[in-house]
Amino acid sequence: IEQVPVLVYEQLCKTNKIAAYSNIRSALKIFFDKFELSLQRLSLKLDQAICILQVFENFMFIYSINLSENNLTDGIFDQLGKLCLDQLKSLNLSRNKFTSNGIRKLFEQKMMNNLLVLDLTGNTDIDYVTLTFIRTRHPNLIVYH
Repeated sequence: IEQVPVLVYEQLCKTNKIAAYSNIRSALKIFFDKFELSLQRLSLKLDQAICILQVFENFMFIYSINLSENNLTDGIFDQLGKLCLDQLKSLNLSRNKFTSNGIRKLFEQKMMNNLLVLDLTGNTDIDYVTLTFIRTRHPNLIVYH
């Protein structure tokens, strides 16, 4: 089963005519140790990040997603919204280019009742109203901004 996500990723890259990178293959293999998807500081383009997330559309247990420091934009949230995030405990979206609209859209689509930590540090276009909305829906959530 560990090879399946790598093969799916490679096929999606081929279909979408984008390069498949070895460091992303490694991140996909590491996923099976802790069910944590760590894609920080990979300088991902939006289409690459979407392709990687498509690999995990049918996974029921994703405990942590780290997309920090990739300069991603709100376009990623449509694909992130397709994932099963019921078991997600940590979501690190820090140091990207996300806005209030994108963050709010994600939290309107997904309940993420098990989410404990949300890191939005360095996303300067997220307003107080959006942070209040998130904290109201998830009163026990630790939000870094």
